Amino acid sequence: SVGRFAPKESWLLRSSRTNYDGSARKAYIWEVEPDFVYELELMYIGMKIDGKQKNVLSFNGMGAQGPTIRVPMNSIVRVKVVNSLPDQGSTLHFHGMHQIGTPFFDGAHGVVQSAFPPLGGSMTYQFRAWPAGTHWYHSHLALQYADGAKGLFIVYDENDGLQPYYDAERYVMFYDWLPKESSAEYYILGQVFGNSMHV
Repeated sequence: SVGRFAPKESWLLRSSRTNYDGSARKAYIWEVEPDFVYELELMYIGMKIDGKQKNVLSFNGMGAQGPTIRVPMNSIVRVKVVNSLPDQGSTLHFHGMHQIGTPFFDGAHGVVQSAFPPLGGSMTYQFRAWPAGTHWYHSHLALQYADGAKGLFIVYDENDGLQPYYDAERYVMFYDWLPKESSAEYYILGQVFGNSMHV
């Protein structure tokens, strides 16, 4: 078992591990070689939009939106996140992933994990990409995702019956752009104001 979580059959994959006595046992999702491996580095970059300079939390220096990750449904995905921020911890949540058998990789700060520290702290997430759909990943600490720290996470179904009816897929992510860092914009007398919509 892992922590207080008792193993369940749905968490198990292949008979590739052995018990201490040498007998075969099935492996947990986090023990097998993944089908896809990604590395995201969280950092500050300066961006000028609407003529105003703003520090943005960026994955891999790509701007306010990190790289799009696209994987087939039911594949095992490993994502290592390195926190190069100098002044704050972080976590990563894969919004829409059901995390069956891997609830401890959900990334919800204060619920399933602590933040990994700044200045090079890291965490590796490994989980089954399920269900299919257009999802997103984002920091799950304070208001970090309002300043960047997000990207698209596409899980496609290789047996999609609608494929004959379209020629290409395009992905678009809409989100609010705040003229100041979110902490300056929304922390007023200890209360958080505003709204955000992600499509």
